Amino acid sequence: MRPPKKSIHAVTTWVRRQPPKVKAFLAVVSGMAALVFLRFIVHDHDNLFVAAEAVHSLGISVLIYKLMKEKSCAVEKAERVRRRGLGAAQVKRREAVRIELWLRTM
Repeated sequence: MRPPKKSIHAVTTWVRRQPPKVKAFLAVVSGMAALVFLRFIVHDHDNLFVAAEAVHSLGISVLIYKLMKEKSCAVEKAERVRRRGLGAAQVKRREAVRIELWLRTM
């Protein structure tokens, strides 16, 4: 017997199946709701600014760490293959073409 689906999984599955226009509409509505929420919750805007700067510096720190460890901030090759639905051979061919074009510009 299968365990019941979690509600968050059901929602994400539903959103993934929607057309791009519906996803865009949901993104706009979610953004507006977040702004309204912040408007009612935040009383001192200086604290909001400090929090935004802290999150920004944290993101930059993660990118610097990734750059030092992996020598690139790009998405992993396996992740690109999964996102595009391409086979490994197609990805290798595309990368070879990109490198060849890059070498021609030098």
